[in-house]
Amino acid sequence: MTMNIQRLLLPLVAAVCTVAATPTLKAQNPTIAVVDMQQALNDYNRTKTEVDKINAYGEQKGEELDAKKAVLKQLTDKMVEEQKIATDPANNEATRKAAAEKLQELGKERNVKLKEIAEDERKASQELMKLRQEMEKALVADIQNVMNQLAEAKKIDLIFDKSFLPKANKAIIYTSGNVVDLTAEIIGVLNQ
Repeated sequence: MTMNIQRLLLPLVAAVCTVAATPTLKAQNPTIAVVDMQQALNDYNRTKTEVDKINAYGEQKGEELDAKKAVLKQLTDKMVEEQKIATDPANNEATRKAAAEKLQELGKERNVKLKEIAEDERKASQELMKLRQEMEKALVADIQNVMNQLAEAKKIDLIFDKSFLPKANKAIIYTSGNVVDLTAEIIGVLNQ
């Protein structure tokens, strides 16, 4: 009797397991789309505006550094003059000694300026990198928001980035014409 129950239960259990393991029809045929994130980023009107702001800030920092470098050059030129006076045997000892002392003072001042300039260059570089990262994050967030809205409206299950941005770490080798490409539509919504 137990053998008959096992024979009856075994096909029933197999059928239940098969039904439970079978994904829904939608999961078997997900709607897939692609977007070229790099093109969307490049063609987004706000990108140029934000890049121009960062470039203007970089130019301002560059001008500030150039002014400090001009002061440094003046110090260097003064040091060359004092060096000539300090080493010229035609000058009396008091003049040479005063020039040597002045040369030391200028050297200390120049070293301080060099350190200031190096620190300012480092800070400016870090600030610009931070601004670029924040800009990119904000622009990608805008694109992502539009992409999410379109995906929901069009009932798309999966979207791949076909631009192969290094940060995305994805590679689309081939996309048929049957796959929806949302790039132009996303750019259109962003640039309204």
